[in-house]
Amino acid sequence: MGQAINKSTGDIYQSDLANVSSLTAENKDTSDLPGLEHCTGLTSLDLGGNQIGNISSLSGLTDLSVLGPLVNQIGNISLLSGLTDLSGLDPLSNQIGNISSLSGLTDLSGLNLGAKQIGDISPMPMSAPAGKANIAISVIIGLIIAVIVILLVAYWLLSRGRKPLGPTAGSTSSTA
Repeated sequence: MGQAINKSTGDIYQSDLANVSSLTAENKDTSDLPGLEHCTGLTSLDLGGNQIGNISSLSGLTDLSVLGPLVNQIGNISLLSGLTDLSGLDPLSNQIGNISSLSGLTDLSGLNLGAKQIGDISPMPMSAPAGKANIAISVIIGLIIAVIVILLVAYWLLSRGRKPLGPTAGSTSSTA
């Protein structure tokens, strides 16, 4: 946090954090966000590659417009529902299964869901027609990547003379 406010030594005060507009804290091996709630002027935040599970300190950052990538341990993003200025959100690589809490984020035009376990994106009333298209494309790309990985693993197993995992078409079971 000291780097964000150009303060390499000494105590960091709440008043120091109010003027931080952009913060990148990637791969810091942190699991919590102490003091982040005091960065009330924050418009861009990148917390990728940490072990964060609780994002409650983000709920009051109402000026935040870009958030991500959130490569962490986050399972619940309902606290983001009050961040109405969000236009870009990248909750990639988390345990998120429900995005209905984001339905009120009408400025959201970019949402990268990757290969999440989200079955329904219809609650997303994007203000721009491209918004839902961006989400759909992101989900489709994530699924295509997952299928490609599965096919590559199956090919690798077959090339080594091993049977792929699970039943295969035309297989019969026999007992000895």
